[in-house]
Amino acid sequence: EEIEKLGDFDGLANLPQNVPVENRKTFSRHLGGSFVELLTSSIYASIRSGQRADTQDTLADLAFALAEYRIDHGAYPDELDALTPMYVKQPPTDSFSGAAIRYVRKEGGYRIYSIGFNRKDQAGNGPYTEGDGDDIAVDMGVPSAP
Repeated sequence: EEIEKLGDFDGLANLPQNVPVENRKTFSRHLGGSFVELLTSSIYASIRSGQRADTQDTLADLAFALAEYRIDHGAYPDELDALTPMYVKQPPTDSFSGAAIRYVRKEGGYRIYSIGFNRKDQAGNGPYTEGDGDDIAVDMGVPSAP
């Protein structure tokens, strides 16, 4: 409401000079708040992007460890704990929940996943897999024999 009292103007350079000081202060607070909001949302998006990339790196490292295990044992393990300590020092944790990365054996392969930003377990469904969801996942099938 107080901003409307400023009247029409084309940018800050053309701010009417007859506007009372209190209204100018209100305008400045609103303008400053808008800049802070824009900056905060950019920082938040950057943090989310970094956390997603870190999670993808963790899942990729885990996929390589599972591949090594399969080469050595002829099959994927029933649980990720079987990878320690030879293939990984300890099973990685989900940076979104603090719990272990989810691991689900599937016919001929597996799915490993993080619950993602919404912190809801959606069975690994997300932008990188089929289905709606927010989870970050890697699906792996057994390669065909040549």
